[in-house]
Amino acid sequence: DAVVRVVLGKPEPAPEESFDTVIARDHGSRNTVGLCVLRLPNASTAAQVSARISAVKDKDSAREWLSENVAPDGVEVIERVLISADGFRRHLRDLSRKVDGLNGTIDQAYKRLRDMKERLAQALGLGDEDQVPETPPEGVAQELLREHAAFFKLLARISAWKDKRRGIYDRVAGVKRSWFGHVSSRELALARKHGAVLVREDLTY
Repeated sequence: DAVVRVVLGKPEPAPEESFDTVIARDHGSRNTVGLCVLRLPNASTAAQVSARISAVKDKDSAREWLSENVAPDGVEVIERVLISADGFRRHLRDLSRKVDGLNGTIDQAYKRLRDMKERLAQALGLGDEDQVPETPPEGVAQELLREHAAFFKLLARISAWKDKRRGIYDRVAGVKRSWFGHVSSRELALARKHGAVLVREDLTY
């Protein structure tokens, strides 16, 4: 009989038994990511590396470890890559300016809306918590009808501006995903080129 195996989720890749070539990543302070391919003088394993850094629990222990441990003699730098995020950040700044502009427009519109609601509430005898009815009562003055129509027209415009702002937020998230995807693709290309494993710093401290 045929045997059917069901796999739930993506299986974790098996770690390399040993390796002598690594890719180190460093996030620079000026919108860059640095990648460096290093060949070690002696092969190592994931278990050995984990054992070496198991004592690094926080910033203080990390500082102490880095002060007392330097790269061993014989480490060979095979390739360096500096990836600039300037283009991504320019795009994010442009999107941020658009959000700021919409925020100002929405804030001003809400102020006008509040003023209009106060006038309508007074004329229609509404309480502080009452909403303006979408259909005006019969027999109200023509001027009040115009104010009522303007109120709901402005409310609809505010809703449209907020939808537009949400769209920009989605674009910002997309730009960030593109940046991290770009860095990861460069790392993967280097790993395949040199048969290297990737070493990433833990940024959770």
